Order: sequence, then structure tokens, then C-alpha cells
Amino acid sequence: MILDVLAVAGGGALGALLRFGLLRREEGRAERAPSAWDPAARATFTANVGGCALCGLWGAATASGRFGGIPPTEFGAALDLFVLTGLCGGWTTFSTVIADGVRLGSERSSRSAFIYAASTLVAGILALWTGLRVAG
Repeated sequence: MILDVLAVAGGGALGALLRFGLLRREEGRAERAPSAWDPAARATFTANVGGCALCGLWGAATASGRFGGIPPTEFGAALDLFVLTGLCGGWTTFSTVIADGVRLGSERSSRSAFIYAASTLVAGILALWTGLRVAG
């Protein structure tokens, strides 16, 4: 039980730090090359699509015995919790998609908000499917 808690906490902390770094990188890019989406929306989109791909890759690879065929032991379960619940949970956040969409709708246009939300959903599903296909 304590190993599970530590796995989720460690993965979540790492995922959140990576996402924070991604946001800072996007803010720097926005200063050099403005785009239709603001830096926060681009960072959230990238994190969510990447997280979907990682979930697909990890799930299929562990199920098919890749990564050394991690057996269903306490360590294997903790590793799944670290990657899927912790890392991907801290890295991605679909609740932020909603907040970013509302902000884009009020600051730019409802069309921009719709395209952002639809793109995130479609790209996330495609990334998950790709990850499952590649690793499976």
C-alpha cells in the first residue's frame, strides 16, 4: 500500500513538473512566433495528446510482455500506478481543456474554442489508438 502511494505521488510530481516546463517553453515560443492558440492552450493540448499516446503505449506494451515482461507483482502494479495514474495524471488534465476553451471563447472566438476542444479530443483518441497499435 505504501509503495502504491509513493508511486502515484512520485509520478504525479514528475508529470506536473514536466507540464510546468512545457508551459514555460510554450510561453517562450509565443514571444517569438504568435499562433491562433495561446501558450497555455498549446501546452495543454500537447500534454493531453502526449499523455494519451503514453497511456496507449504503456498499456499495450505491458500487456504484451514488452518492457521485460514485468510480471503482475507488487512492483509491477506500483510501476503501472507510477506511469499511468501518477505521471500521466500529473502531465495531462482534461479539466484544463475546458478552462482553456472558455478562455479562448471569451478572448478570441467561439470558433477558436470549438476547434481547440475538438482537436484535443480527436488527437487524444488518435494518439491513444496509435500507442496501442505501436506497442501491441
